[in-house]
Amino acid sequence: MGRPALEQLVDPKRAAVMIIDVQNDFCSAEFPAYQAMLPRLERFVAEARRAGVRLVYTRAVHSDKTDSAVWVSRYATRPHRQNTCRVGTPGVEIHASIKPRPEDVVVDKHRYNAFLGTDLELILRAQRIESLLFTGIATNVCVENAAREAFQRDFWTVMVSDCMAAHSEDAHKATLVNAERGFGPVVTSEQVAKAWQKLAVPA
Repeated sequence: MGRPALEQLVDPKRAAVMIIDVQNDFCSAEFPAYQAMLPRLERFVAEARRAGVRLVYTRAVHSDKTDSAVWVSRYATRPHRQNTCRVGTPGVEIHASIKPRPEDVVVDKHRYNAFLGTDLELILRAQRIESLLFTGIATNVCVENAAREAFQRDFWTVMVSDCMAAHSEDAHKATLVNAERGFGPVVTSEQVAKAWQKLAVPA
């Protein structure tokens, strides 16, 4: 019963950092919190690389091939977003400050849930990943969808609270309350980095 210690959850031998949809179209005025979050995420990605933790990026990618009437109905309340993350546009690309390297995993997805219709789980299982450390945009939509799904697929789930952003602070905080209560610990990037540093010290 209970959750493993943070050092166990973030151990580079079993963990991956999930970087959800930190794309040009989401690093925008609709998500102003990204401006403060992005430098923290950049430092966290650098810490993960130093610790030897695998990085998994997701990209929201939309086109006429994957759109349905139901799916595009989400723009009813946000018509200005209907060209977000379209195939072949600059907006679909990962923000340059945390650009993936060749050794990183990049998974394209067509719905909020990063596991739906993708090979994400196959990749994680093949690399013997057991714990996922979630970061990205938006906390209450694509990050939360992926984290909930991960937990239900029996991955240990960690929310890195200061490396994700939502359209409002209230939405961000509400998601973190749900996460802590229902499917995984909520921690800061500094707490994770300290755990990695402790693990790097020879016993």
